[in-house]
Amino acid sequence: MHVRKLVKAGPSSHTVSLPKEWLLQHKLGKGSTVFLHERDNGLVIVADPSSKPEQREKTIVVDKKEVATLGRELTSAYINNYSTIRFTGDVQTHAKDLRKLLRDFAGLEIVEQSPTTLVAQDLLNLKEVSIEKTLRRMDMTVRSMFQDCKNPALAESVALRDYDMNRMYFLLYRLLKGSLRDPIVAQHVQLSTDKVLASWVLANTFENLGDSLKQFAGKKSPMFVELEKLYLDAVKASFTNDKILADAVAGRREELVSNMKGESGDILRTMATYIVDIARAVIDADN
Repeated sequence: MHVRKLVKAGPSSHTVSLPKEWLLQHKLGKGSTVFLHERDNGLVIVADPSSKPEQREKTIVVDKKEVATLGRELTSAYINNYSTIRFTGDVQTHAKDLRKLLRDFAGLEIVEQSPTTLVAQDLLNLKEVSIEKTLRRMDMTVRSMFQDCKNPALAESVALRDYDMNRMYFLLYRLLKGSLRDPIVAQHVQLSTDKVLASWVLANTFENLGDSLKQFAGKKSPMFVELEKLYLDAVKASFTNDKILADAVAGRREELVSNMKGESGDILRTMATYIVDIARAVIDADN
């Protein structure tokens, strides 16, 4: 961290010096232009608004690791915005599993492969990603999963939609987390810290609902339709910032949960909790 004091430079303006190392890194000098991005907790100074996010590489050794462990390491590298992920070791043995794992992450493409190395590179263009549109796509996916769950013959379709949900969730998680550490990503996202957190909570809740709906697929319960109605109201409250409707959603949970019985009831109660989390986020928002 660099600490600087403001210096009065005129009747209504002040100046602050920039670190020499930063100026040299970005080849800036007298007369150069910098760009200020205002955030709720201060200003972000960007040398070039057209710059790409920081390019970082992560190496994952595959030897003597379970597929689940490799999946967790890959997920960590992806959401922490590593632009290049290099797998090394006995790649040939793990190649099929690695390719399957990589399909869960939007923008990652294999650019190099040998018996001992597999390189995946991020080819995602951040300018093409809209947080709001992606959240609404996740909502529409959840709605479709609710519809398909009413027909036991469509259980496989529910599972496929959950796969799409995971891809959207990891993409948003990556983008929102990156906005907190990379000024280039922050400039694209243009959300306050509170909005970043709220967007992540909503995306996480959609993803959890998708998992629960996949579990429920093929089962039946007379309370499922009521739960779907609760979800639709919760999302409406979220997208319209309707605190009164959100409070009504939270208030209906106990009555619904009391009528949820058996194995399917356990899943439905979990889903009811996730749905109320959406409503509570609206209620707790400071606006």
